[in-house]
Amino acid sequence: MTLTATGGFNTKINYVTIEPVENNAVACTPISTLDCDEIAVNLPFSLEFTGLEGGLANTGFTMADPPSARIAADGPITNPDVPGFEPSRLTVANGQLTVNAAKGLAFVFNGTGTGTSTEVNSQINTLGVGFDASLGAFDIQTTIINPYTDSDATNEFEQGGIWFGLDEDNYVKLVAQNGGNVEMRAEEDAVSPNNSQVIVNAVTGLHTNPVTLRLRVDPVAETLTAFYTVGNDTETLLGTIDL
Repeated sequence: MTLTATGGFNTKINYVTIEPVENNAVACTPISTLDCDEIAVNLPFSLEFTGLEGGLANTGFTMADPPSARIAADGPITNPDVPGFEPSRLTVANGQLTVNAAKGLAFVFNGTGTGTSTEVNSQINTLGVGFDASLGAFDIQTTIINPYTDSDATNEFEQGGIWFGLDEDNYVKLVAQNGGNVEMRAEEDAVSPNNSQVIVNAVTGLHTNPVTLRLRVDPVAETLTAFYTVGNDTETLLGTIDL
């Protein structure tokens, strides 16, 4: 800091007050509390959930997709600058990431209300990283421990798995879901026609075993191919849809 007196040799500076300016701006709002240059990662990329991998809440993930709205059942938004990130629902321990799932959902269409997850895109903690997806085919893989709590075919829409895309209206998901199904669904411009963009398989014992999901993305062939493995069984091809 330089102070300059312009009134000649007899000028006196009696005191200087320096007040810090509070800066609460988030560098990469609305997707992250990190700086924008920390969002992208190099491939291959793997997370072991050691709690020492940095990122959001030490999960290793660097971003959370922002939802259109928060439904009342999921409580208030902790950080309005990053509305899709709720660190209190995330725990990393013993090589596992535990997500205390909320009721919000990235639904198949945009509704007009905000009361339930079927009225508006409202999923929180849709965690991810940025990377260059144009360099050729790649796999995204995860293993989920007991992906939901029961075997009933209720309408609770419990699900967990892989999310790949740009935002809540342009993505593909590969999930294990309540009712014993593995589903791959692609959504483009908030539209997901059931006849061409959805593949579902009924799988026995899905809720009581580790489930490994693998999504192969081929930007050259413009295809999405999904696989799943239940427990120690052999890997099963779910199917392929157009990217």
